Parts: sequence; structure tokens; C-alpha cells
Amino acid sequence: MSWLVLGEVVPALKAIVWEVFLVLALIQGPVQNQAVTSITEDFWWMSEYPILVRVVNTADDSFLTASYRAGSEGKREVRLSLFTTSDGGLVLRTELPKESLFTIDPETGKQVPGTMPTVVTIRDHNLDGAPDDFYIQVGDSEMEIGPSDKEELTPDGFVKFRDSPDHQFILIKWSIGIAFCVNHFLHGVDSVFPSQ
Repeated sequence: MSWLVLGEVVPALKAIVWEVFLVLALIQGPVQNQAVTSITEDFWWMSEYPILVRVVNTADDSFLTASYRAGSEGKREVRLSLFTTSDGGLVLRTELPKESLFTIDPETGKQVPGTMPTVVTIRDHNLDGAPDDFYIQVGDSEMEIGPSDKEELTPDGFVKFRDSPDHQFILIKWSIGIAFCVNHFLHGVDSVFPSQ
């Protein structure tokens, strides 16, 4: 608990999204280090993003859900929700299984699975396909992985997304989630890879 609260924010957040790093590497390759706008232009799903936004807007209550299996044996369920904001933006909420966040036992050096699920909420207010802000909550309590002093917050407590190495995990989580949703809701395929 103290490891999370006392400032190891970036490693903790990267641990939350460990399953997406390999997939993004396969999809993006060397493009990862370019500016955010250049990266989003190269995401295979960008041409279909406006269609996905329209599908969400026309859904009941402008709300869609999906899920996929993760982990080495596919036993962990990741749940995705897409909905619109009051300003017309798009929200991707990813509910991760408790095992996706882990700590290291200082005595044995072994990984200790987490005991609380994690929810990552990412918003795109201007519908340009890139995240604008995000919020991460661990468990049902008020405990959250808080921003460091260098983070700028929105009035409602979300962290403003920056084009920086510290926030690449959010871009990765966003890209994987939107890729899955484009395939799932537009093509009926449960995959993050471009459909052939």
C-alpha cells in the first residue's frame, strides 16, 4: 500500500496495463516515440473512430459494454465501457482484474497479486482520437493512484494527459481499448488487430 501511495506512480500504472505493452509493440513498432498526434494518425482504427463515436451516440443511453479475456491462460476478464460525456466527448472505462496490479514482496522478491480491481477512465473531449484526461481508481475505496506534483488536474479531478513518457501507458490503454471496441462493435470480431 505504501509503495502505491508514496510516489511510485509511473511503475504502478505501468503494472496496471502490463498486458497491452506487447500488443502495442506489435501494432505500432517504432512509431511509439513520435508525438501523440502523429501516433494517433497512425493507429489503424483512426479512420473508423468517428463511426464508433456515432454507434455509441445511437446506443441505448449512449452506453456500450464489452469484455475480453487476458492473462497467460485467459482466465482474467477485462471489462470495457464506452459512453459519451456531457460535452459530447467519448469515455473509455476499463475495469481490470485485481491480478493486473501487483506488488513485489521485499523479503522474497516474488510478485504478490493485487487484492483490489482497478478502473482506468480515459476521456476524449474533442473527439480527435487522442486522450485528453484520465482517472485511475484502485478498489471501491477512495484510494486512488494520485498524480504527482507535476500533474495538472481538471476541475473534476482527472489528470490532464501529457505527451510524455510518464503518460504513454494511458495512450497504450486507450489505443488497445478503442481498437478492441472498433473490432467488437463495428465488425463483430474480438481482437485488437486490424481486420483482414
